[in-house]
Amino acid sequence: MDLAMCSFNEIREPIKWNYLTDLKLSHTCLNRIDTIAAGCPSLDTLELFQCWGFKKLNFEKLQNLTIFVLDGVWPKKEEQFDLITISVPSVEFLGISGNLDLRYVVLKNISGCLDANIDFHWTSGDHGKNLENGGFNSLELRRFLNSLSHVPTLTFGTWFIETISRKVYVGFELQECIELTLEAPVLDRYQRGILHIIESCSIVETVTIRANRTHPPCKICPNGICIHDDISKSTNEISPLSSSSSNFCQRSFGFKTLKYCLEEKAAKIKKEAETRNNIGDLPAFVEFLIKNSRRLQKVVIK
Repeated sequence: MDLAMCSFNEIREPIKWNYLTDLKLSHTCLNRIDTIAAGCPSLDTLELFQCWGFKKLNFEKLQNLTIFVLDGVWPKKEEQFDLITISVPSVEFLGISGNLDLRYVVLKNISGCLDANIDFHWTSGDHGKNLENGGFNSLELRRFLNSLSHVPTLTFGTWFIETISRKVYVGFELQECIELTLEAPVLDRYQRGILHIIESCSIVETVTIRANRTHPPCKICPNGICIHDDISKSTNEISPLSSSSSNFCQRSFGFKTLKYCLEEKAAKIKKEAETRNNIGDLPAFVEFLIKNSRRLQKVVIK
């Protein structure tokens, strides 16, 4: 069932959707999310798209809930950070994406999670406003990533990789990750985050880099390639390929398989980015990962 722009505050009788298994709510105030969840005991899939009015998403009583997706949160007026606590012990797939608009996510209990797709950011208002003001909290970021340490299959997208790239040191461990997918073009602005994530996965066997994934559209720059960002102005200082004294040059990675996925879009991205001096040498980046892998057995480029 797909519901949009609903008003659950007007419902006086208890919700009794006893046999409902799939529910998507969008653009809806969910200050009664507990009441809604209590009325859907058979729920298997729950998706929240651009909703608001909640700080706790506690679904511990929904024992059949295996798929949970939080896709963006409706913007709020206050220019201060809030917490959203998520507790879904039965979940097997967790997806968190979109603009959370100054809301940190605390994963209190996702003990059953086997697969997670993470691609959100915290920016509010003007592009990069809160980034420039130091809006990201390293402690909250570390806590969030460490909450995923038991998940064997992880996917990170451009927004979240850029979030990690902006931090000199985050200090997290994805100890049980076996299959890692990074959906981001290999621009200098993402390289720090890509390397931090790979290094944190001590037993990962397969690393897949989908370089055809474009950055989410920027309000200022055309074609999905953001060229005005502050981090792109200092890429020579952070790129592992541009300086022999870089901290990254001494790192080694333990993955067995490297998959590097290039599609038609990638050629266009590379060409556009090179004209703006905002991209490193793609083959050189792959070569860097290959040379620094201790257990590499297979490389797939397509």
